[in-house]
Amino acid sequence: MALISTQKRGHVLHIELTRTDKMNAFDVTMLHQLADAYTQLEDDADLRVGLLFSQGDHFTSGLDLGSVAKAIETGEPLFPENLVDPLQLFGRPRTKPVVMAVQGYCLTIGIELILANDICVASPGTKF
Repeated sequence: MALISTQKRGHVLHIELTRTDKMNAFDVTMLHQLADAYTQLEDDADLRVGLLFSQGDHFTSGLDLGSVAKAIETGEPLFPENLVDPLQLFGRPRTKPVVMAVQGYCLTIGIELILANDICVASPGTKF
C-alpha cells in the first residue's frame, strides 16, 4: 500500500504524503517509503530537486507511535541502511536539494524533516 506517492515532472520529483486518514502520521512503512523516494531522487540522474508535500489538511501529525515504538523496541532501523535517510542522520547521504511545502499541523518528524532539508514554505496558519 502506497502511503507516499512519487511522480517525476521534468527534473523535479514530487513526493506526496497520502496517509490522510491518519493526518499523515508516519508509521514504519511510511518511513521506509520516504527513504525509497529520497533514494529515487538521488539515483535518477535526470532529477535535480525533490518537492515534498502532502494531501489533506495537515502535513503530518508526527510519528505513529504504535508502529514506530515497536520498531525501536526490537532494534529495527527506521530507515534501511542502503537507502537515503531523509533525516540525514544515518545511511546514504543526500546530495540533491529538497523543498518542502507544509500546511495545517507539522509536528515532530515534520519539523525534523524541515531541519534536514533545504527550503520550507509554510502556508499561513501552519502549526509547528
